[in-house]
Amino acid sequence: MKFPNTPLSNIHSNYSGTTEIWKDFFNVFLEKYDLYEVKEGRTDNLLLNKYQQILQNLDINKKIKEIEKLEKKLEISLSKSYKDFILAGGLEISDFLKYNFLTYRGFYNIDNIDFLFKDKKGYSSYKELVEINNESYKSDNIKVEELKKNYYSYFNYFDLFKYVNEDSNILDVIGSKFCNSELGYFSRGTLPEHKVFEKKIINLYAGLNRITLPFEKTQDGEYETWFFEDVNFYKFKSFAEMYMVDLIGNSYEILGGIRGIEELFKEVLSKMFINMPSW
Repeated sequence: MKFPNTPLSNIHSNYSGTTEIWKDFFNVFLEKYDLYEVKEGRTDNLLLNKYQQILQNLDINKKIKEIEKLEKKLEISLSKSYKDFILAGGLEISDFLKYNFLTYRGFYNIDNIDFLFKDKKGYSSYKELVEINNESYKSDNIKVEELKKNYYSYFNYFDLFKYVNEDSNILDVIGSKFCNSELGYFSRGTLPEHKVFEKKIINLYAGLNRITLPFEKTQDGEYETWFFEDVNFYKFKSFAEMYMVDLIGNSYEILGGIRGIEELFKEVLSKMFINMPSW
């Protein structure tokens, strides 16, 4: 299905990854994850060897056929970063990632991915949360032109990682910087066009947690992706950006503090994304 161009069509997502780069990332991250678990005296959920087993058992041709079947059902192509993630065993290993309140348990298998409106509870929650986030625009009487300008102003989440610490995860940092106007204006409202295409929103996760909007497409073909926390939703220019910000932004202790995050940026993420911040 073809959607109209939007201002996001002129913005690059900065994703430059491949399936192999996703594999490299998981190998590096899971090694650090296991070291942290052992340090904490937990050895019942070590994941690096489990990931290697997942890769050994992964039938790539079968996965590709499953993706093609899903795209035919939806009549929409999946984004490259999401397909790279799937072909790197991302769905399987994410189901084992659990740290404090952070958990990726709940990602749909390919067979279960569908439009959000088919999940009545999730769709109802989406409409309710969007209405809550739109209230400020109604009360402030912001014109559609200004709303669009605000909506398509994306900031670089990766610039904020230097502020993450043992007491503040990435959402805490976003909240504090946003409230202090250090990020400039960040729109959490939606656009009139979103109501037109809301039944084309794709649900990636059980319930209302992570969704992708194929009608908001970047210059390089990625889709805007959201994750929800409390009554807020956070917008990203690709699935890959959403995944990394959510995971790494909540893994300060696992990665050994800011130095470990810096090493991960230089070692792997600089290959997955262009225009990464310099440390």
